[in-house]
Amino acid sequence: MMRKILTFYALSALAFGAQNACEEYVNQSKIYLNELYEIKSKQLKDDPQAFRLFELKFSELQKAQDGQAALIIQSGDEKFCERESAKIKSMLDEMRAEKAQK
Repeated sequence: MMRKILTFYALSALAFGAQNACEEYVNQSKIYLNELYEIKSKQLKDDPQAFRLFELKFSELQKAQDGQAALIIQSGDEKFCERESAKIKSMLDEMRAEKAQK
């Protein structure tokens, strides 16, 4: 009986996780953009003109990402979201490793 209950909970957790894969992808994308902004801001802090140009381009990137996020949530393509989440997680790990080395 206990094994059946544990199996049920495990399968429920997997199903719940799959339903939220696109939401997780969107959240990771936002985290990635925030990390990117932080890194670039530090790199460009001594060049106000380059920093301002970066801010303008970054603002456009954020707007595009918001539009893409809405489409992704609406389509609910879980396999795509899972693949893209893995890519973003890898990029975040690389960025954080570079930050830790500096």
